[in-house]
Order: sequence, then C-alpha cells, then structure tokens
Amino acid sequence: MKKLIVRLACFAGLVVLCASAGCGEGYPSFCDARINCEGGNDNDKSACVDQLEGEEEQAEDYNCGDQFDQAYTCNTNGAACNAGRYRTQSNCDSQNLALSTCIQNNSGKK
Repeated sequence: MKKLIVRLACFAGLVVLCASAGCGEGYPSFCDARINCEGGNDNDKSACVDQLEGEEEQAEDYNCGDQFDQAYTCNTNGAACNAGRYRTQSNCDSQNLALSTCIQNNSGKK
C-alpha cells in the first residue's frame, strides 16, 4: 500500500509537469518544455517519456484509463515555467485521487 502511494505521488508529480493535452503523443513535447525550463539532456528527455508512457500503461492495465486521461488533462492545464520549475496552475486533487483510488481498487491491495 505504501509503495502504491509513493508511485502515485511520483505519477502525480510527473503529471503535474505535463504540458500538452492528448496522452501519449504529447509526452515528447512536454518533456522538451520541462527540460527547457528545468534543465536536462536527451537522456533525461527519453527517461521522462518512458516514465510517462509507463504510468499511462499501468493505468490502462488496471482499467483506469479514463481516470488517467482526466488527471493528465487537468494537470496539463495552464502548465508553465515559473522560477525554474514546470508546474500547472490547476488544482487537480480530485482527479489525482480518483486515479489513485481506481488503481488501488483494481490492484487487489486495499
């Protein structure tokens, strides 16, 4: 359970950073924008894309694709670079909770 919460917190942190709507195909654009804001290189971009694709895949595996899409969309709304950090201006607590609850409920670990 604790591991799931940590993973979801990491997911939420990455999703908060997302810059463009449309799951999957927007990840490279997001990762470019994040690297331009926070710094990094091609390896960082590749790791960023892989992480986001993995989180999307995990959500799909648990039949939580809709919740992932809603969290992703909310967390990308208004994302911008501010003082070297790439963040959203939206409050997405309910969407992030819905995603984590869905995954938890479908994982068999409650």
